[in-house]
Amino acid sequence: ISIVSVVEYLPMFIFAYIGGTLADQWNPKKTMIWGDYLSAVSILVVLLVVSQGVWQAVFVVTFMSTVITQFSVPSSVIMFKHFVPAEQINAAISFSQGLQSIYLIVGPILGTLLYTSLGMTFSLALIAGLFVVSATVQFLLPGIQRENRGEKLGILTEMGEGFTFIRQHWNIKILIMVMTVFCLGQGLLQPLTVFVLDQRLSLGKESLQWFFALAGTGLLIGAGLSAVYSVKLPTRKVLVAGFAAFGIFAVVEVLSTNLILTGSMYFLNGIVAAFVQVAISAPLIKQVDENMVGRVNGLMT
Repeated sequence: ISIVSVVEYLPMFIFAYIGGTLADQWNPKKTMIWGDYLSAVSILVVLLVVSQGVWQAVFVVTFMSTVITQFSVPSSVIMFKHFVPAEQINAAISFSQGLQSIYLIVGPILGTLLYTSLGMTFSLALIAGLFVVSATVQFLLPGIQRENRGEKLGILTEMGEGFTFIRQHWNIKILIMVMTVFCLGQGLLQPLTVFVLDQRLSLGKESLQWFFALAGTGLLIGAGLSAVYSVKLPTRKVLVAGFAAFGIFAVVEVLSTNLILTGSMYFLNGIVAAFVQVAISAPLIKQVDENMVGRVNGLMT
């Protein structure tokens, strides 16, 4: 479990800033489309290898998929910055979270059902097909004509410009430092979740999907609430209260032997996460220049 987490997050540490830098130079729409097509190809390659009995290929696909994501995600943030009016950013981010929460609710349940009933080959083929569908749908997105910035700078120079921009903006530096500490805590906790359910609640690993569904339900409700109230709440107070709540939820989860209490923590965690994500993402999109969004987002990732 820990190795899968390392393979998933290591590419973010290595490639996120590089991907964000290149996203500032490339056409974001094309980058997102090619990202999904390449993800589909990587799944098909793993499907071929797994069919030969090499199960370790799951590490390869996790690594490849995460690397590709480091180029496509900053491009989606650039699209937000370019097309969504500033006064609608909070609501748009909340709506996006609502869509993601549906995946958290339905995904683990549906995925487990498909995997147990139809097997790994069908599941991987379906994932590849969904990536192709996603890429095809993105052709409907409006395009962006990037400004001609004259002489093209090297990638190292572009990366240096990003660091300079961040050093000059204290609020962004604070957000990055806060996210660093928070993600360190999340990284320590996440691989242990299944053991908490097993050792504290005496539940099998299959029950994890239902707790993810609870968190997703909380995120869906939180997305609706944050769309209405996040504009009225000061960012600093939301972050302080949100991170304090995460700490309390973590303590209760590991001490609790009551199923309802533990499930409630997952549900409340999802609600709070919606507000925290808006509090972090909205200033990033509103305050950062469009030609720097990819780099700032990449460094924060």
